[in-house]
Amino acid sequence: MVHAKLIAEEALDLIIDITNHCRDYMERYFNLKEPLYFDFTHLVCRTAKPEMSVNRSLTDLSHEVHVDNCILQDSGECLRIPPAYTYRDYSALLYLNDEFEGGDFIFTHDRSGLSHEAIVQPTCGRMIGFTSGPENPHGVLPVLDGSRCAIGMWFTHDKRYRELERKLAETLLERIKDKNI
Repeated sequence: MVHAKLIAEEALDLIIDITNHCRDYMERYFNLKEPLYFDFTHLVCRTAKPEMSVNRSLTDLSHEVHVDNCILQDSGECLRIPPAYTYRDYSALLYLNDEFEGGDFIFTHDRSGLSHEAIVQPTCGRMIGFTSGPENPHGVLPVLDGSRCAIGMWFTHDKRYRELERKLAETLLERIKDKNI
């Protein structure tokens, strides 16, 4: 993306640096003895639907209740079978902006999202991290105005599933920096 001028070198360097700090924080916070490897990293923005801005139901979730490493059933059972990402161990979101309303992150044991175990109000710079398993079903309440943006990160202890695109980006960035010296 840097070579194609789709992203500035400095922006990619910043994203890699910040997400590495997030991973390091997760390892310290959860007192992990094994390293975490990035499985997948992406920018996600949830945008309000203008046609639904009046009287939008809180049951109309911006992201339905799910679990990151298994397929959540209506019964509450979670199936650790493909196509679920069964190798994911930890998940994190880093919020990037404040210019929106709604979009709270919820932890729930009710697949409908009607009951909440915890609600996290997203604010710029806040990171939430949690284990990716059935102990943490979660979703996102409706974004009522604006766009809520975050960097989503999923981690694994199994280096066979580490994000190859990330390693490629880091290698290319190093080569570009070496040529600029």
